[in-house]
This record gives sequence, C-alpha cells and structure tokens, in this order.
Amino acid sequence: MHLRFAGLYKGAEGELTAGPEELGALRAEAVEVLATAPDSLWLKFAPFKPAAKAQVLRLDFATALYSTGAVLEASLQNSAAGVGRWQRVEPGNAVAAAGGNSTTLVGTAQRKEVIANLMVRAALFTPNGDGVNDEVAFDFAVVLVGDQSPVEVEIRDLAGRLVRRLVEGQAVGTGQRLVRWDGRDEGGKLVPPGVYFARLRLMADTAGAGLDHQQILRLVSVVY
Repeated sequence: MHLRFAGLYKGAEGELTAGPEELGALRAEAVEVLATAPDSLWLKFAPFKPAAKAQVLRLDFATALYSTGAVLEASLQNSAAGVGRWQRVEPGNAVAAAGGNSTTLVGTAQRKEVIANLMVRAALFTPNGDGVNDEVAFDFAVVLVGDQSPVEVEIRDLAGRLVRRLVEGQAVGTGQRLVRWDGRDEGGKLVPPGVYFARLRLMADTAGAGLDHQQILRLVSVVY
C-alpha cells in the first residue's frame, strides 16, 4: 500500500473539519517528505508550540486500498532530541470530530475480482534487441485476498504447449504487480513469430467467498 502525502494542517479543533480546499490558511509550510519504505509515510516539519489557535495536527494522505481494510500506526519524534526517541500515537479520542487516533481504513469492494485492472502493454512486440518495443508487460493488481498467494504467469502457444513460465509460485500480497516477457522460451531462445496465450492465475483458496477472476487469459503477438 503506497501512501502519498496530501497535506499537513494545524489549528483549533473546530477548524480542521472542513475540506482541504478550505484549509489553506492552516496548512503547515515546508513539510519535507523523506525517503522510506513504499508502505510508510515519513515527514519532517518544523516544531510548533500548541497555542489557542494551534491545538491539533491534521495529516491528509492518499492511498489505494487493495483489501477491505488496513490499520496504520503513527509515531512522532523530536529530531533535536536525538535519534531513536520516538513517541507512538496511542489510540484514543484526541478531538470530538475523530473516532480515535488509530487510523483504520475500511473499504467496500465494488467488484469481486482477485486479479483486477490488467493492462497488457505492447501486446504486439518485436523482441529483436533494438531497445524499442522489445518486451510485453503485464500490469495488474491483486486484491481482496488476506494472505500471500502465489501467482502463475504462463505463456503458451495456440496448441497449448508451455513456452515460458514467467512467475512460478511466487508469493505476493495485495497490491500492484508488473511482470515482463522478453519473447524468450524456457531455454532462453527467442520464440518464433506468432500469437501466444498469456495466462495469469492466482493460486488462492477463495471457496465460499464469492470472488471471481482467479484466472485471466490474454493474447500477445510476437513479430520480427
């Protein structure tokens, strides 16, 4: 789950319930987004002293939720006090407008596919080594599964013979995935020109969950 910083605001409790477009005067300046893991958001900003007009901090962020829920933890550190002294933001009602400080994201699935948003980039490609259109990329999202389920991506010819297994039993959690094929078979040789099947299959036990699209087929073409 990738977190994108959208804004940091400071003000009195009743001032921070409006939308971001109405909070321009309360926006904290010079907020630096530091490099960290994809599933974390690390910010650096100048300290401020709580006063009558600055009692509460509001942090806005954006993310794509690939499962039906996620729990985020927050910590604060005074960098002037030295490295390693982090203070965890404990659950509890800091303000009446918030249900608690333990940020819980809850989503409602609009569709029941476990493999979603599949895009085949350059479904017709020319793996001749000139650096242009040399491979096909399968960009897809794994959603709604609660564990790390292996994904198989196979390339087969029109007779059903296996040409290349791009990913075999690789455990992945929910999130966006990208798999590429360079037009070579299992032995490393370029395949003959023609049309091939690409099969994406998620090896997950979804019995009784009402989930669909554990397997998706697409056609790709190799030309020289």
